Amino acid sequence: MEVLLVVAPDPQLDPEAAERVPRLLKAEVADLDIESIRPGPSTPVPDAAKGTDAVTEAV
Repeated sequence: MEVLLVVAPDPQLDPEAAERVPRLLKAEVADLDIESIRPGPSTPVPDAAKGTDAVTEAV
């Protein structure tokens, strides 16, 4: 079974918090009994983004 989880932080969050949310969630999900966690398809990066990592993660 494959589960796709799309993380879309609240647009009112500051950019640093919005970047941190998916990483924290990925760390929590990694503690579960699952086979793998991998990034999903890339999405366009908002102009205010600091990095180029996709916000979307596949679980």
